[in-house]
Amino acid sequence: FDGKLYAKGANVLSPRYVGDRGLVVYALLRNPAAEASFERITATLAARFRRRFKGGGERLLTKPLGDGTIHFAPFPSQPMTLRSADGTQRTTNVVAGPNRRLVVPRALPWGEPIRLSFPIRFESQLPHVSITPAAPLRVELPVGAVSHNFTVSPGVVKVTPDRLKLDASGTSETFLVEIALAPPALPGKSFWSALWDSAGLIGLKASFTARVPRGNFQLTPELLNRYAVGDEIFTNPSPSVQRRVHRLGGLVQRMSGDTVTITTASVPIVVPVEYPLWPWLVVLGVLALLAAAGFFFYKLHRGPSYRISHGSSIRTFQFAPGRRQPIPWSGVPMAEAVRDGWGDGIRLVGLDGATLDGAPDLRMSGGQRTVRLDSRDRLTDPLIVTIHRQ
Repeated sequence: FDGKLYAKGANVLSPRYVGDRGLVVYALLRNPAAEASFERITATLAARFRRRFKGGGERLLTKPLGDGTIHFAPFPSQPMTLRSADGTQRTTNVVAGPNRRLVVPRALPWGEPIRLSFPIRFESQLPHVSITPAAPLRVELPVGAVSHNFTVSPGVVKVTPDRLKLDASGTSETFLVEIALAPPALPGKSFWSALWDSAGLIGLKASFTARVPRGNFQLTPELLNRYAVGDEIFTNPSPSVQRRVHRLGGLVQRMSGDTVTITTASVPIVVPVEYPLWPWLVVLGVLALLAAAGFFFYKLHRGPSYRISHGSSIRTFQFAPGRRQPIPWSGVPMAEAVRDGWGDGIRLVGLDGATLDGAPDLRMSGGQRTVRLDSRDRLTDPLIVTIHRQ
């Protein structure tokens, strides 16, 4: 810079100042598709500033504060407390899986309410911005009708403490997240899975929202100490003052509304739950009913077994419904046995006027019976027929 320095108003602070002045260069990303080029160009410009000016330069990322400002901090493993329905509790480790998922490695028992609690931390994606004082923090656990293999009803979730503060390093304190869900239900789509697998999965997504007043956004003290200056810039013409940026500390506040709603990317939580036994009981019950029905119809169609003997002729028959078995004498049918409906009994019917014990027909349902069979024309002696239920 080569020119006059002015104090507040129209007064001249220095008639001629030759040296560096504090400068802020804005770069706006208008199209997310150009983000890679935007990063490369702004990084190159910051490097040129650092080479050219003794005071160096800094690239400040101040993207829309409500868009991806904080993420939950990654960790290899954290203890999770699991509470059973009877109040007992045990501790396991939550594993940080792919895509920052939190995975409970041990399946929970079927039919019990789900009670989980685990610690979590947040980190800023804007390395030069802190949130102080703390702002209200809210957690939500939206669940759909079916979450992976189970149906999950909306539950209760809370976070402690319920206020978010990011320190100068962009890292929050540790929060305790507590989740309470009613026992899950098994939907029809998972019926067959329950037959082949021992456990299914419940997929939860915890979303954290902070409503931060504009004044709570601060640039980090390290950055302010290096680059910021107050109204001293209007009273001190020295290069150590003039090379700084006036009111740099209010830059973030001036770029946002009165209140900024910050929503983290959802935190996926995968909870394995043991499948119930009732699908197997249903299948076994259906198989038992089918086997019983098959046996019943087999026996019903095949019918009882009877042995009919007269003279030297002995025959054994099984009677299906409607089947007729002739009883001949000298090659001529004199009577026939007919299956009597769907029951076990049979009916003997005389043919061509023949009678059985003096009647045109008779019925029997079991045991053994000897019947006198007379022909109508009396050309033969009476035939003695023995019928035995086997």
